[in-house]
Amino acid sequence: MNEQHKFRNLWFAIISLFVLNIGTLGWIFFTSKGKEPPIGPVIIEEALNFGSNQKEDFKPLMRKHFEAVIPLRKSIQQDKDSLFDWLKSGGNDSMILNNHLASMSAKVIENERNTFLHFKEIRDLCTPERRKYFDEVLIEKFKHHNDKKGPPPPRDSK
Repeated sequence: MNEQHKFRNLWFAIISLFVLNIGTLGWIFFTSKGKEPPIGPVIIEEALNFGSNQKEDFKPLMRKHFEAVIPLRKSIQQDKDSLFDWLKSGGNDSMILNNHLASMSAKVIENERNTFLHFKEIRDLCTPERRKYFDEVLIEKFKHHNDKKGPPPPRDSK
């Protein structure tokens, strides 16, 4: 293979990769338009324009909240797994089913209570002006943060 042919292949590869990168960046840019950013500690902190004292008060609240809810969420998932494992083993005792569901329900309630109290504490950190913003804008996002777009469409049984 001669030198000119090698350089032509190299330039073709470089140009192809460049076009592929531009296409990927364009796809990311255009598909992310119109989507709301996720609600998270940094977003909340920035949206509420916390001062340095408020930021220092917010960090332990955030840490305390995650230390409480992450184990609960893992436990809820384990309970769900256990419930469906029980189903696979042929479980049909309604008493056992009710016990599984009661256990899960208590944990879901505790998780929601922790989340509600956490946001109440965040609201209490806000200045009166930012509290109005919190009430009007952020609470609506919190209410619908984990909402799905709806169930998948039913499949044809044909």
